[in-house]
Amino acid sequence: MKHFPIKGWLTWIVLLSLLTAGFSGCIKDCQPVEVPPNNEKECRALRMGLQQYDSLLVSLVLSEAIRIYEPFPSGTDTCGHETNLLELKRLLNQSCGAYIQAEVDCYRCVEAIPRRSRLILTLYRPDTTMVRILEILTPCNDHLALWKITDP
Repeated sequence: MKHFPIKGWLTWIVLLSLLTAGFSGCIKDCQPVEVPPNNEKECRALRMGLQQYDSLLVSLVLSEAIRIYEPFPSGTDTCGHETNLLELKRLLNQSCGAYIQAEVDCYRCVEAIPRRSRLILTLYRPDTTMVRILEILTPCNDHLALWKITDP
């Protein structure tokens, strides 16, 4: 029985690790991730939570969506959440556009520790339109998180 030298095994392990990392990166970056809100029921629950200033309900609906966005610093965004905030806006507009329209008001503009960003959400109902502000924690070393719901 022939044995592979340790150097040979080490080479294979490194190659497999690099290959696996390359594929997992492409899956994460190349294919759309389906996260809540991704159906009408979740969008209605989100709208109801926003109407009632129910941070717990809004957090429950958005928790998976905002937890997948890790900070990714770049030359123009040292904290790494600007793209994540834009992606959250896109997700809300794409998934819940019949009920909610999202717009980024500002990125890391609320001076607090950690800094917060603001999303303006316009809620559509047959009889009226409402506007709510989501303050989103945008820490440089952690995931996005909902801070509070306010009026404009």
